Amino acid sequence: MSSDGCEIAYWTSGNLEAPSIIFLHGFALDHSVWSAQFADQRLLDAFRLVAVDLRGHGVSGRPRDEAAYNDGALWANDLRAVISACELQNPVVVAWSFAGRMINDYLRHFGSSALAGINYIAAATLAYREAVGPGHAILNELCLAGAVEELAMRRFVEELLNHRLGTPWFDHLTHVISQMTPPERARLRGRALDYDGVLASLTLPVLLSHGGKDQIVLPCLAQRLQEVLSNSHASIYPDAGHAPFLEDANRFNLELKDFVNAANLGR
Repeated sequence: MSSDGCEIAYWTSGNLEAPSIIFLHGFALDHSVWSAQFADQRLLDAFRLVAVDLRGHGVSGRPRDEAAYNDGALWANDLRAVISACELQNPVVVAWSFAGRMINDYLRHFGSSALAGINYIAAATLAYREAVGPGHAILNELCLAGAVEELAMRRFVEELLNHRLGTPWFDHLTHVISQMTPPERARLRGRALDYDGVLASLTLPVLLSHGGKDQIVLPCLAQRLQEVLSNSHASIYPDAGHAPFLEDANRFNLELKDFVNAANLGR
């Protein structure tokens, strides 16, 4: 439970004695997007895995007050509550898309000393206009009702999967998105990105994963973040869209495994 009483749901698996990884999903989705990571025996043997439903998503609490989503301290406390409940020591945080806000809120309010590293995946980080792709407008359309919402849901999943239709993921992601109402999605869209100062002082190891065909957040963001973050490395998936960990799970999992091991060795 977070500082305002919002219940934060999480799932854990893997090696309880090993270094830990926390997975934070994107806008209007839930923890199930990490299924390919939780099914990878290499990760399960080497790490303790924790997947979170962000506030307002999945089976976590869904406060009706918009202020419950606009206060960065609350998001920071959500993550801190999960780390405390699981008794994690120096986890690596994997933050995809919208969840970049959550880990950056945590850094602002609690610093980086309790973390081993961060994997940003096309994550909300810098207010960098050049990285706003043509698919980004769909996020606002998801907050509208009627036929606009129906079309936006389909277009959103198409962008997530780089227009690779007919896969089990297409039906699953569409179902997950449909579990949120347009007003619930709208409550999440109010904040501007204002983490430039937070990122400028970050010295943790950072892995920047980005799909080369991402049309929601353009891959130039990874290049810009490399310029800002002193201890970062970019990994571009040339044929992937906004969710490279879904489209190329094998490569993503191997790179994550190497990154987490290196981050923990460096402590």
